[in-house]
Formats: sequence, structure tokens, C-alpha cells
Amino acid sequence: MKARRRARSLLLSELEQVRVLADPLRLRIVEALMHEPATAKQVAAAIGEKPSRIYHHVELLERAGLLQLVETRRKRGTTERYLAPVAKAFVVDRELFAPARGAAASEAADLVQDAVVDLLLDSAEQLRRGIRDGIVPLQDPSRCELARIPLRLSPTEVPLFMKKVRALLDEAIAAPDASDGTSYHMLVGLYPIP
Repeated sequence: MKARRRARSLLLSELEQVRVLADPLRLRIVEALMHEPATAKQVAAAIGEKPSRIYHHVELLERAGLLQLVETRRKRGTTERYLAPVAKAFVVDRELFAPARGAAASEAADLVQDAVVDLLLDSAEQLRRGIRDGIVPLQDPSRCELARIPLRLSPTEVPLFMKKVRALLDEAIAAPDASDGTSYHMLVGLYPIP
């Protein structure tokens, strides 16, 4: 069985999808499958987890429509199921945060907040390990850029900056995976601070 083509992005318009994806282990599973389809057992090995811990999470991701079966292979009397994310990027529908949604909007905001914190902590740990192990090329500005820039923007400048940020994100999402390439993470945020 061969796969459907993967979408560039998927709009998460159901709170249950956000609930499922907000789990740190499930985010790691989706990320592990982003470049190449794999079985749950292969994902477990790639992220250093026991297969028995992964199967339930993979099933939840499939049921929520976030992972898809792309291929089956017969192997020693069993069928291996190769999975991949349905999209390269997942975007939370802003309608989920509408005040008219009441408690559901508050839950959506809490889920996104928790997922963002987990992603930031994971990114910090990846950077720490990468710098320590010499994988992050701090000396090479053509391959690595790290910055946190405080801005003071007028109300008319904010939409212009947001448009540029979204264009950069769209370009990253549209970029094809190079089979001989190095894996990179891009962490982008533009937000008001208290």
C-alpha cells in the first residue's frame, strides 16, 4: 500500500487534535517521522523509548488524523506499518481561542502554552547538547544563527514584521528535504511581552 501525498500544513481546528499533539512524547514521535516514514518500533529506537510506550501514542496520533499509514510490508509473518505525519507543519486554528468558546478557548490556550514551553525546553536541551558535542557550528555564520532581539514596534510595524516572519515560515515549510542533508531546527517567535 503506497501513501497519499503529504500536505504542507494542517490547520488544527478541533480541540482534540491540539490535545493529542500537545503531549511532549507525541511531538517527538511526529518529529521523528517528519523526514522519513517508519514503524512505531523504529520510532521508539530513534527517540530512545521502549516500543510498548510508543504504540498507544501512535494510535492516538493516527485517530486524531495527524499521522497516516503510508505503506505496509510483510516481514516474517507480520505486517509492518510505516507511518508519516499528514503535514509538514501543524497550525492551531485561531478560532479555538475565540472568547465565545468559553472554557474550550481557555483549554486551547493552556494546551498551546504547555506545548510551547515543552518545545522551548527541548530546544534549549538540543542546543546545549549540540554546542557541547560540537554539532552546532557557532563559529560558522553560514550554518548557524542564534539571536534574541528585543524590539519596540509601532502598531503599524507589527503586521509588516509578522508578514516577513510568516513568509520565512512558509519558505521553510515548502523547502524540500535533502536526502543527503543535515537536520536543522528553526525556532521562530514574534510576540508582545509584558
